Amino acid sequence: MAPGGKIIKLNRRRHEPKKMKSGDFWLVALVLVLVVFGVVMVFSASYYYAISKYGTPYYYLKRDIMWACVGTFIMFAATMFDYHKLRYFCILALAVTLVMLGLLLVPSLPFVRSLNGSARWIVLGPITLMPGEIAKVTAILCISTILAKPGGGVTSLTRGILPVLGVTGCLCGLIAVNNAMTAATVAVIVMGILFVAGLRMIYFIGVAGLGVAGIVAMILLDEDGRFSQDGKESEIELEAGAYDFRYREQAGPESR
Repeated sequence: MAPGGKIIKLNRRRHEPKKMKSGDFWLVALVLVLVVFGVVMVFSASYYYAISKYGTPYYYLKRDIMWACVGTFIMFAATMFDYHKLRYFCILALAVTLVMLGLLLVPSLPFVRSLNGSARWIVLGPITLMPGEIAKVTAILCISTILAKPGGGVTSLTRGILPVLGVTGCLCGLIAVNNAMTAATVAVIVMGILFVAGLRMIYFIGVAGLGVAGIVAMILLDEDGRFSQDGKESEIELEAGAYDFRYREQAGPESR
C-alpha cells in the first residue's frame, strides 16, 4: 500500500512466462502427417538423382528431415506469438514480395535462375528463394489483414472486396508470367479465405468468374506457348519433369 492509502497493483504479466496457445489437435496432426508424406515423396522422387550426383540416396532425405524439424520447432514457437501483431508486417511483406516477383521479369540478372525459359528462383549464395511460394504466405497475410480491418470485411466493397482484388491481381499477374499454376494456387487460396470470411454466394460466384476470365485471357494472349504445346513444354509438364530434367542434364547425352 502506497502513502495516502492507495493500493498499487503490480503488473505481474510482464514477468509471467509465455505459454503455448491451445489449438485444434487434429489440424496440427494433419499438418504433421502432410509434412511426413511430403518428405517421403521427395525422397522417392530424388532417390536415383541423389545416387548419381552425391553417391548416396539419402542426401536430400537428410536435408528434408533437418528442415522439417526446424519448421516444426518454428511452428510450435509461433504459438507463443500474438498473431494479431502480424498485421504490422503486411505492407512490408507485400512490398518485398512484389520486388522479388519483379526481379524474375529480368531473367538476365545473375542471381535469377530459370528452367525451360521460366524464371522462378532467386539464388543468394547458399540460399535459394522461390518468390511464387513466398507470395502464397503474403497473400494470406494481406487478405486477412484487409478483411479484419474495422469497417472492412466482405460486406464492404471499397474497403474490403476491391482491395482484396487489387492485391490478388498484382500478385497473380506477376506470378503468372513465369508460373501460371502457382498463380492459380494463390487465386484459390484467396477464394478460400473469402468463402470462410462469409462472402455472399452471389459475390463469390462473381469473383470466381473474374478468376476464370483471367485464366482464359492468359491462354488467349499466350504467345510463348506456356499453356499450349507450341514452342515450350506445357506448365504441367514443366512441373512434372523438373527432377527428370535436372537428372538428364547431370547424367549427360547417354541418358537422353
